[in-house]
Amino acid sequence: MTSQENQPRSKNYDCLYAVGHQSTDLYLTYCGFENCSPAHSFGPVWRNEYVIHFISGGHGYLQIEDTEYELNANQAFLVPAQVATYYHADPDNPYQYTWIGFAGKKAAQYLAGTPLSIEHPICNLPIPVSEFYMIIQKILHDRKSTLANDIKRTAYLYQILSILTSISQSTIDTNMPSVHSPEDYVNLALSFIKKNYDHICVADIVDYIGITRSWLYTLFKKRLNTSPQEYLISYRLEKSTQLLRDTSLSVADIAARIGYVDTLTFSKAFKKNFSVTPAQYRKLYFEKGEF
Repeated sequence: MTSQENQPRSKNYDCLYAVGHQSTDLYLTYCGFENCSPAHSFGPVWRNEYVIHFISGGHGYLQIEDTEYELNANQAFLVPAQVATYYHADPDNPYQYTWIGFAGKKAAQYLAGTPLSIEHPICNLPIPVSEFYMIIQKILHDRKSTLANDIKRTAYLYQILSILTSISQSTIDTNMPSVHSPEDYVNLALSFIKKNYDHICVADIVDYIGITRSWLYTLFKKRLNTSPQEYLISYRLEKSTQLLRDTSLSVADIAARIGYVDTLTFSKAFKKNFSVTPAQYRKLYFEKGEF
């Protein structure tokens, strides 16, 4: 790992156990790095916090309850909270790693957004381990117990979890774990549509809420019995009926206001949905009070 070879064999920071934390939702407990000896092992241990290790080189083994996993360079592995865990270095090629421990009321929720879990405690890292190492070095540098440093250390922890969550979202599709419930994502999408319906497409919705297009489609079909595209069109057309009733704008102007570049395309969509053209809708509304 870049610059780690020049560091002492190990360095850690565990005094946070003895001080207060500004946040109870998520907080750092300790962090450090270890250039392990061939005989290095840890556990069996039952922790109250989660610990993520980032392996820069070598080889090792992780045992969670009755299951053993091999550990290699450029991987991350999780020591779950409240689970018996044992891990040890390979005697011929011992691993080197940096680690960070964290806890809090929402720690499990944030962890759920990453590729790591008790069922899948190891993941390959598509980015250099040195990126995590440099962040943890900053935490070790800001070890003095002050309010400013406590906030800064928590920010670094969020940064690490953010990177891992980005890795998860780039590799896992419709069933990826998340800190948000399906209902939250649907509500976010609906709110975004209501505020931006006149100039967005489904790709914009997906980009805004941070999930895949296929997962968004699945959530809409399950909860609204329609697709995101169908919902967006329906919402636009409902807005157009309001403009037809309450304004004297031309059909072309209304089409443009709700996001249609072409008036003919708008008129066809409107007729398909309401069985009359926009002009006929306006005429019937004012003549007979229909619709």
